[in-house]
Amino acid sequence: MNHILKKLEQEYSTQNPNLHTISILTSNKPGVLSRISMIFSRRGYNINSVVCFPTRDGDFSWLTLTTEGNQQGLKQILKQLGKLIDIIQVIKNPKNTMEKSEALNFINADEVPQSPQAINS
Repeated sequence: MNHILKKLEQEYSTQNPNLHTISILTSNKPGVLSRISMIFSRRGYNINSVVCFPTRDGDFSWLTLTTEGNQQGLKQILKQLGKLIDIIQVIKNPKNTMEKSEALNFINADEVPQSPQAINS
């Protein structure tokens, strides 16, 4: 099943050059996702997928989302996201990084070997 999802992701991302992946580090507080989605909504953008997980200490959360649209509109969204009080960092990711982010959500850092191969791959 995983190989089917991977194939669909590859086909979708190559067929849609306007697909963008954004990672956001936020304070882990109620209402943050709502404020983020409002920024996209006001610009007429739809959030296609969202992955959210808390950091180890629980004070912050990583959000990774995908959206479609042109570069100019996305630049404005990124600027507006950076102005929100609870947003710590906003990163525009290269293509095809959503699957990697989802996989990292399930890895326990204590179980990852500390070899250079594991860190660089």
